[in-house]
Order: sequence, then C-alpha cells, then structure tokens
Amino acid sequence: MSWLEEWQVESGVRLFLGSFDRLPQNYELATSLSKARRRENDALNQFLKLHYPNSEIIKDEQGKPFFKNREIHFNYSHSQSHFFWGEHLEFPIGVDVESERPQLQKVAHKFCNSMEWDYTNKGTNSPLLLAIWSAKESMFKAYGKGEVDFKEHMQIEPFEFAESGHLNATFRSPEEHRLTIFYRRFNTSICTWTLWH
Repeated sequence: MSWLEEWQVESGVRLFLGSFDRLPQNYELATSLSKARRRENDALNQFLKLHYPNSEIIKDEQGKPFFKNREIHFNYSHSQSHFFWGEHLEFPIGVDVESERPQLQKVAHKFCNSMEWDYTNKGTNSPLLLAIWSAKESMFKAYGKGEVDFKEHMQIEPFEFAESGHLNATFRSPEEHRLTIFYRRFNTSICTWTLWH
C-alpha cells in the first residue's frame, strides 16, 4: 500500500491516506462482507506494522480506539477504496473517509438540519451531502463519548466547497462546542478530520 503522509503543521495533526487498490488481495473464498472486513483489518495491520510495531489497539466502552502502551490520540476510518489514519499528541482527534454514493440522498433528512437541508438544495447536492456526513462523522469520533443525534446535536455552517479547506461547525451535547473540520477531496471521495479542544 502506498501512503500519502501529510503534516498539518499549524495544529500538529499527522495524517496518512492509503488506497485499497495497492493492497494484495486474496479473498476469493470470502463473502463480500467478510472480504471488506479483512481488507480493512489488513490495511490497519500494515499501517501498524510500519509505524507502530508491537503496539496493541484496544477500544473503550464507546468503541473509541487507543493504544494499550502509547500516549497518543488517534483515529482511523475506511471507505470502499481507502484507509485513513489521523493522530495528535495532545488532543482527541476524529477522522473519516467517505466515497460518494446514492444512499446519502435517501437518508439526508436524517442527518441534515433545516439550514443544511436548504444549502444542499433539499438534499440533492451529493458533494455537499458527502462533506456534511463525513464532517459529522469526524466530530462524533473526536467527541468519543457516546450517542449523538447527527441532526439535532451537530451543525455545519454554510461553506464554499473546494478541493481542500475547512468547515466551521457547532456541536451541542450537552453544551455548545465550536470545531473546525478540515477536508480534502479526491476523485469522488473526501477525507475529513478535526480535533476536540
């Protein structure tokens, strides 16, 4: 797997993005679900072997991953085509990678509030929906403390969509918390990341 490594110097975030196309695949006997899971596990194991050998990942009761033997905040995500990893030494981090898919338009009413619904042309603008969904996933993962209603507790301010940039967001659970979510588009996919300060 080839890795794109990027430091976001101003915030101390370290990011890695890998394509599943570069993974050797030998899953002919596996079902499609187990094939995807095995591919994701292989990507994670390859990453750990290269960057964090002899490190074990465990998850807390909310499913947030952490190292058993290292003091570092990290998070990871995968789509149908990519594996994405983000880390920070001081603050909890949330990352997400998503590929455009028609299902998002069908469920947009479940994660878009009225303002988001309006600026996505009533849920028909697929690239904006993808950015909002991914941004909210990153917020949820950075928060890491349990159930959150994506529609009621999270709001992404209107934004000009570019190849890369940032979004301003508000998280309301239980008190109001402002976040900046960074993103990068590639082909029909997007990756997002944010820190919980």
